[in-house]
Amino acid sequence: MHKNVLKIRPAITAVLVTFLIFGFTRAQDQVKFGIIKGHVVEAASGKPVANAKVKYRTASMDQYIMGTYTDSEGMFTTQKLTAGTIVIVWISADGFEDKIEEAIIQEGSREIQIRLQRAEEEKEWVRRDFQIMHRDVADIYH
Repeated sequence: MHKNVLKIRPAITAVLVTFLIFGFTRAQDQVKFGIIKGHVVEAASGKPVANAKVKYRTASMDQYIMGTYTDSEGMFTTQKLTAGTIVIVWISADGFEDKIEEAIIQEGSREIQIRLQRAEEEKEWVRRDFQIMHRDVADIYH
C-alpha cells in the first residue's frame, strides 16, 4: 500500500502545478492596460508647446514618480498603466502657468488635449535701502 501512495503523489503534484500555472496565466490575461496620449497646446493660439515637463501619478500615490517631456509637436505618451486607474497629470513649461488634469486610464489608449495659459509677466521688484539716523533710540517710539 505504501508503494501505491508514492505513485499517486507525483501525479497529484503535477495536476496541482498545472492548475496553478493555468490559473495564474488566466488571471494575467484578465488585467487590462492602457496609456494616455496627450497633446499640450497654448490656449490662445492652439500652437503646440514643445519640451513641456509632464509628470503623472496614480491617485493613490502621494508623489509624482513618473514623467516625460512633450516632443516638438507638443505630444507625450504615458507608460502602460492598469485600466480603470485614475491618473493625475501635472504639466509645466517655461512661460506658462502649471496645469493639473485628471484622467481615467482606459483599455488601449486615450487621447487628451491640455491647453496651457501664458503666465503673466513677472513684476520687477525694486530694492530700496534707507538709512535712518537718530540720536536717541527713544525718539523712534515717541
